[in-house]
Amino acid sequence: MRKLIEIFGGAWVLCCLLVRCKFRTRQGSYLHWRNETAFGKDGQFDIAPSQRRRSVWSWARWAWSIRRG
Repeated sequence: MRKLIEIFGGAWVLCCLLVRCKFRTRQGSYLHWRNETAFGKDGQFDIAPSQRRRSVWSWARWAWSIRRG
């Protein structure tokens, strides 16, 4: 049950982040900077898309747990 709550909480964090960035994911927004710092500029750290998704979800669950205190 706790894992399910973390998944929904992580989805909520990602949705809130998208709304705050006005859904601009690649136009010089915070999300573009975040992507560069996490995964390197211009594919510097070339990882599989599945691993990238897993790391984003892991961050979202972490952000949810930090938000809850």
